[in-house]
Amino acid sequence: LKSSRVVAFAGGSQGGKANLNLNMFAQLNCASRLSERVITFPFGISKVALECNGASRLGEMLSQMGKPILVRDVISHRLLSQAGVRTSHVSDCVFTARGLFSGLRNSGHQPTKTVYVSVTRSGKTSAQGIVELFGRLRRTGLDPVMFSSCELEDRPLIDSVLALSEEKVVAPASWKEAVKLFADAAFVVTNRLHCLIFSALAGAAVVPIANRQKALAYAEDAGLDYAPAEISDITESGIFEYLSTLDEVREKQRCFLDVSAETTQVAIEQVCARPD
Repeated sequence: LKSSRVVAFAGGSQGGKANLNLNMFAQLNCASRLSERVITFPFGISKVALECNGASRLGEMLSQMGKPILVRDVISHRLLSQAGVRTSHVSDCVFTARGLFSGLRNSGHQPTKTVYVSVTRSGKTSAQGIVELFGRLRRTGLDPVMFSSCELEDRPLIDSVLALSEEKVVAPASWKEAVKLFADAAFVVTNRLHCLIFSALAGAAVVPIANRQKALAYAEDAGLDYAPAEISDITESGIFEYLSTLDEVREKQRCFLDVSAETTQVAIEQVCARPD
């Protein structure tokens, strides 16, 4: 670190649960003592960080970063505003990769009947609940597939589902393959930020399950009206109603992708180029 001109904190909710929280702020303290500048790429912070540190202490620790602090979602922006921290509300840096997939989004493919479902055990999610959701999706003429963007973490839940019902499971080896799959989907159901972003890159309609802060924030940032609190809230009548809005949701996804990519790219360039 002593030879570093800039140290950038990038990525996810490092200030979240206990060990991550301690690790992030220990690294930040070390970096701020040894490096000329400490900046942030767009990152998220959870309400746990605010609750366990308190607004004053959280603001004090984050003051070691150069301003403004780039945050990737509206909830992180609100939390840090409570702590008196000046932020710039942009989006996740992965959105800036949109150019790699412009051909997919403009290919004119007709979406299939496939619905990819990628959920964690957050909230009331259970293997039985997933099997029941698959049944409701099939009764509305759709073909549900269990999808994993993090198979190592998802494997216990996947195995629990397979023990109850013989379902198709897809766990692509790369995020590029994931985007290609989503591009042809009817829509995606997920509470994973990875899959929310992949759906935007693919131009796919998405149903954020709002039992995780990241998914709840994404729904608000993207202006998506249909964001059930749990997968159990996705009813057959709700699915039929949602199907009538797919073109509108895809358009919101495209707009959110474009705005996110442009504003985030500009903000990253400015923060990296500007001395404190």
